Amino acid sequence: MARKAKSFSKDVECHMNMTPMIDVVFQLLIFFILVTELQSRDFEKLTLPKAEEAKSDINVPQGRTTINVMKNGDVVIMGNTLTLERLGEVLRAMAEFKMDEEGHSEKIILIRGDREVDYVHVQDVMEKCVQNNIYKISFAAKRSDNEDT
Repeated sequence: MARKAKSFSKDVECHMNMTPMIDVVFQLLIFFILVTELQSRDFEKLTLPKAEEAKSDINVPQGRTTINVMKNGDVVIMGNTLTLERLGEVLRAMAEFKMDEEGHSEKIILIRGDREVDYVHVQDVMEKCVQNNIYKISFAAKRSDNEDT
């Protein structure tokens, strides 16, 4: 038995609903704006010391915390100025989140110290890290006048 081919009228229009696609685009836009803002909050305005062997910070480890040591010795994390005691409490909480078999924290810390800060303030931050079993510490420096590392 032969079937008749259905004929479609040329007046039928086919439309794609773009509303879900627009919603997704706006969600992505909001996400990237927030992530960019939070990432820039980690870095306070300070003058980094120069280092000949500084390497570019291309592959940022996930979950790395940045500690800024300002020119006057203040310790700033994500825009919040902390005392050394409070810094110790914050680092203790971070360290306990993930430990390896030897009891060392898997937490990664980046210390950004101003070029003019007294070394004792950077040393205090390093001691707080070690007291809380955080040993994955790196330091920020710049190789030239226009490159932050």
